Amino acid sequence: MARGFGIAGLMRAGCLEMFMLNGASEESAPRRFTVVMVGKPWSPVPASVPVSSLAECRQFSAPGWLKYGMDWTLTELGDDRTLVETTTQCEPTDRSARLKFSLYWALIRGFSGLVRRDMLGSIGRLARRKSRVPAV
Repeated sequence: MARGFGIAGLMRAGCLEMFMLNGASEESAPRRFTVVMVGKPWSPVPASVPVSSLAECRQFSAPGWLKYGMDWTLTELGDDRTLVETTTQCEPTDRSARLKFSLYWALIRGFSGLVRRDMLGSIGRLARRKSRVPAV
């Protein structure tokens, strides 16, 4: 169903815009999309360090920060079906950030799962809507 849907559809699907403000993205064949950023998601006031590439994010090492992101892979299964897989990556830059993130994650983990399910649902709805549009 996601044939022709592509990465632009993922961007319309919800909170991925957050990563695009200060983060970086990379798309690779056949259909893989990764977004990353450096931030302090546990902070009451949003804090982030702009990165312009995945390599820059990987190299970032200042203490007290979290390097995190999402990876999306779309695999065509045939019969007009596509498997959408998503994973989350997190790498604290030091022990303090690891502890802060662990506490934060313990509080929001369940809500994060709900957001991810909502994003996947949005992708499914957009793909179904797109598949009903006749080709020109």
